[in-house]
Amino acid sequence: NKYYCFKGFVDKVMNKPYIYYDSCKTCSASIQKNSDTPSCRKRNEEDVEIIPRFRIVLQVVSENESAFVTLFEDAATVYVGCKVDQYIQSING
Repeated sequence: NKYYCFKGFVDKVMNKPYIYYDSCKTCSASIQKNSDTPSCRKRNEEDVEIIPRFRIVLQVVSENESAFVTLFEDAATVYVGCKVDQYIQSING
């Protein structure tokens, strides 16, 4: 793994308003819904427990370049300012 540092600003949230996804509670993989039964393709299991998780895709721009940056749970919570369940409550009223 490599880490890079750059200065820029967020130009756009690319996956707005869908900044979260339903995930498998065990492995965090996104779930597939076959009829009404959630299944985890990563673990090849059906009827798994689901929890929502943040996944925010940002377009970050510097002077000459742009990059796509994906934020997951902890970083996304800092960016949004609340946990995913609070975010879902706020958009659902």
